[in-house]
Amino acid sequence: MANCETHRQIGNRFNIADSTSHKVVLNCLNNMKELSGKFIRWPRGQEAIITVQKFNCLRPNAFPGVLGAVDGCHISILAPWEKRTVMEKLDRNMFYNRKQVPSVLLQGIVDSDLKFIEVFSGWPGSSHDARVFRRSLIGQKLLSHDLSILPENCHILGDGAYPLSENVMIPYRDNGNLTLAQKHFNRCLSSSRVVVEQAFGKLYCRFRKLKHMDVYHKSLQLVAYITYVSICKTILMLTLILQS
Repeated sequence: MANCETHRQIGNRFNIADSTSHKVVLNCLNNMKELSGKFIRWPRGQEAIITVQKFNCLRPNAFPGVLGAVDGCHISILAPWEKRTVMEKLDRNMFYNRKQVPSVLLQGIVDSDLKFIEVFSGWPGSSHDARVFRRSLIGQKLLSHDLSILPENCHILGDGAYPLSENVMIPYRDNGNLTLAQKHFNRCLSSSRVVVEQAFGKLYCRFRKLKHMDVYHKSLQLVAYITYVSICKTILMLTLILQS
């Protein structure tokens, strides 16, 4: 399922019908989705303290008090078909990102071991990272200063696209006039935040299907559901690989 093989190729490989291959893959994806909550979970209590300690040991000048790093990536899809009249019409232009590629957004938060601890996906590619973050459940809790989410004096790291708050640290905007202290702050933050980019890189390399998901539905909810199921499967597998 990680490769871009068709059901015909899978059927020829295992000597089964195309319909059987489709049922097996769909059943596996549904089972993966049910199990995802056991592996993709937010650290709490002693586990959260250990995660912060691991971030502190990542670099000699690691950013202090970090529980996770957040970032987003675009999953290429087929744009909704405008000519179909059975389902509700949907503006396909909202799915085109700044590179004019139809996509949906995947937001992920990872810990120091490159394990995903939170996933939110399904928003169209034209959406800004900050808007997706504010609409996600974890983003709403972080921006509302929910004390049950983070240990005391802890936060997550993001890039300049995310909103600055007590629980979300972002770098100073480089306008060419940064002080030495601000530059040092940005270097420390970037050196710790790079784990989320490394996690997405491993995800893409291991599961090539995320390069392009040939989802062809007009409903945003269906696009989000199908993409979320597949993403949960791939992130779960990556987490199991890293744990082993």
